[in-house]
Amino acid sequence: MSIQIKKEPGLGSNGPGSVGHPVEVKKEPSFSDSTSVKTQLESKVKLTLMQAWRERWTEIQWAIQLKKLLAAYSGESVDIAEILMQQALVGSSPNMLILSYLKHSVLSLMIPFNTVMLYITKFEDFSRPHCVLALIRLTGVFGLKISLSPCQDSPLQLVRTMLKLVHWLVKALLNCLQRLSDTRQSIMIQEYFEIMDDSSRSIVSILERQPVKGLLLIARMDSPEEYREFEQSEMNARGIMSQIPASALPEETREKISSALTLLSKLEEQEVHSETVLEVIHAPIIPTINGIVALEAILNPSSDLQPFVDQVLMVSRLMKLSMSHLCLELFRACFMGFMDTVDFSEVLPWAIFTFLKVPHILNNMKQQMPNWEMNYDVEKGLNMLLEYTNLLDQTDIRHSFDMMGQFILELHKAKILTEDQKNTFSQKRGEQRSKLRQSDITGSSDSKNLSRVTQAEGTVNSILKSLDTDPPRNFEGMVKVLTIMMQRHSFDMLRLAAACTGQLHDFMTKLIRINELSSQASNDTVRLSNWSQLFDVTFIMVISTFQQHGLEIALPSRENDASLVMNWARRWLPENGKYKNSELVTGEEQDKVDYILKLMLSKSDITPCGPIQSWKELIKYLPYALQEVIYAMEHLSISMDQVKEIIDNICKQNMKSFIVVGTTYLCSYMNMVGVNARAKPRRMLEMLILSLDS
Repeated sequence: MSIQIKKEPGLGSNGPGSVGHPVEVKKEPSFSDSTSVKTQLESKVKLTLMQAWRERWTEIQWAIQLKKLLAAYSGESVDIAEILMQQALVGSSPNMLILSYLKHSVLSLMIPFNTVMLYITKFEDFSRPHCVLALIRLTGVFGLKISLSPCQDSPLQLVRTMLKLVHWLVKALLNCLQRLSDTRQSIMIQEYFEIMDDSSRSIVSILERQPVKGLLLIARMDSPEEYREFEQSEMNARGIMSQIPASALPEETREKISSALTLLSKLEEQEVHSETVLEVIHAPIIPTINGIVALEAILNPSSDLQPFVDQVLMVSRLMKLSMSHLCLELFRACFMGFMDTVDFSEVLPWAIFTFLKVPHILNNMKQQMPNWEMNYDVEKGLNMLLEYTNLLDQTDIRHSFDMMGQFILELHKAKILTEDQKNTFSQKRGEQRSKLRQSDITGSSDSKNLSRVTQAEGTVNSILKSLDTDPPRNFEGMVKVLTIMMQRHSFDMLRLAAACTGQLHDFMTKLIRINELSSQASNDTVRLSNWSQLFDVTFIMVISTFQQHGLEIALPSRENDASLVMNWARRWLPENGKYKNSELVTGEEQDKVDYILKLMLSKSDITPCGPIQSWKELIKYLPYALQEVIYAMEHLSISMDQVKEIIDNICKQNMKSFIVVGTTYLCSYMNMVGVNARAKPRRMLEMLILSLDS
């Protein structure tokens, strides 16, 4: 498919958006590799940039064409800031036109402030004064736009970038002062004096803003090593400045540098722990920690522990929480999460997080703080948690399970609590539970599933070992194990357990490897049947995991990237609520599509045979066959009875992967065509649902 971007109607050659030549955007259809598409998009952006430079486009013209180009590649991202910076700083002097495009893109919020400022701080070739001067002037513009209001940038990343930016300005000033002290004023070129002027002015204008001071104060606590380097650069600049004779610097420049150094010294004099950011002595809960815990448990089950631990410790320092109070907040947030659930599918992520991940989090915090008396603070936090009797009772009643008792056992297993502490807490909680009616805390099917959660980590380890065996030698046992895993909530439980223990990527890699091996056809009928089951169950497991955690959970891995299931998911699986383009182009493989149609119409088993050599080809060409059925329905060359026979034949194959592939294509097709054309694929979906129900 080729899309051509043309001039807007009604705009003359001098109007905004007019260009000398249209920008052609080509997009490849099925099974396109996302890496090649991204590379193609980067190339298009660079070509558009070169065209803009040759034809001297205005900033508005550049922005219009860039937005059109990015719209043609919806779903793909490219680092526009990096491309513009690379092209603008090629020679000894900057390309001011391209820098103006960069400035306009940032101010119009096409590019986040944080991204550009980060690239500016990475430029350390101070032997190119013209480039340094241009970048300093950009920081003077961008620095004034920084605020704490909602923006595209991550707040913590913005904090770190602001520290890097001010540090970079100090280093630019320090470099010029060193050059001045090593040479005579007559030898030093004028641009270095301008750098000193502008860098000092930028430092003053940035540090005079109260929000920036707050950001740098947070950065001082978040990145102490980087902040010490920043302080050292400032001290070096102050030392060299004191040694430079008064006659070596113009009076105006000296005053600007002195003002900047004075503001920097005041920044260092700020007391980090002078006052709490938020007074929490009488607060019933800490909403910030509750929010962080909820995000981690529900939305980020596969994320690393370190970012979460860093965030929690940062909040505790800002709010001056004791470690025992922090433990209480973590534990209480987990039990509040249990209360906010309706069915077991919602309980499961909280159970995995509370029983499996929290002990790992506490041990990680102990590694970061070797002097922390973890045992003492956890004990104190649990004692405070036991005071929330109503919360603990309601949690047990809702799920008919001793949540607190199980949590205490898991902390003991992780060697966070001693045997005596475990017995003491179990006795205290037992006395509280004895006051509840027995009928309120027994009789739920979820209680059995919750008791299995604590065994999930060990089960994942044993399954990973069994998946290492050679499938051809042990495929019957492997099919049996994987089929059992798919029953009820077992797979979700194991998937979340693998995610919270950092083993999900390894789990996915093994499943994808087995899926690839089982996708090959076999002449043995019995063997083919077992291979089909193994292929089907692994395909469903991998796709289900992709839906929950995204395709990146299987990357980076060259083998995974080239696999059938990854290619299919990249081509068809909806992402972020958006369906993929369903347009297909039949080519030289039409004989395979026709053969699949023949199998579906003849009520035969849909298995690899004839020109179809593997399950991989069946999955790949099944959407093409369904496309032919839709076209035949539109041209009235096939009856609805025949369509129903095709759908029934697909359903009776006992291959859930066929159902997933077929429904995904039909839904994608319905989202691409107009309202009038949706009736026939919708009818096919209704037939599919009825056939499955029967």
